[in-house]
Amino acid sequence: MGKIVLTLNEIPVEYIRAKPYVWFWKLEDAPLKGNMAVEIKIYHKWTEEDLKAFKTVHEKSWGFFMPPRNGDHIVVTGELYGKPVAMAYLNIRNFNIDYGVHVIRSCWRKKIGTRILTECFRIAKERDKKDYKLCKNSPFNQVDIFR
Repeated sequence: MGKIVLTLNEIPVEYIRAKPYVWFWKLEDAPLKGNMAVEIKIYHKWTEEDLKAFKTVHEKSWGFFMPPRNGDHIVVTGELYGKPVAMAYLNIRNFNIDYGVHVIRSCWRKKIGTRILTECFRIAKERDKKDYKLCKNSPFNQVDIFR
């Protein structure tokens, strides 16, 4: 029996909540320059208090929270004026950014997500990773920080 493959155009629009995007980079290709006022913090392990901050960013970005997985993720956060405003979960097994780059809505379009992405590139380079990918489903279709 053959496979059934549906393209986005064949799926009724009422069943689609988000459009998928996949980006691939060679690590020598640098993204745009991010907001250097953002203070980066990197977590290999986290506390319950850290999880509360992660939850706040996720909820103010996309409305709900997916916790990071110990042993799978490095959490990269960005702070402005001592407050967490952005984050990403860098998967150390495949170098995907699981669940995308999140920035609280009040800080969108300030190159904060680009700063997080640049930091994820740096971490991947340190681990001798040659390429990199980000998979995202976006109901907002906002991809400006990745151009």
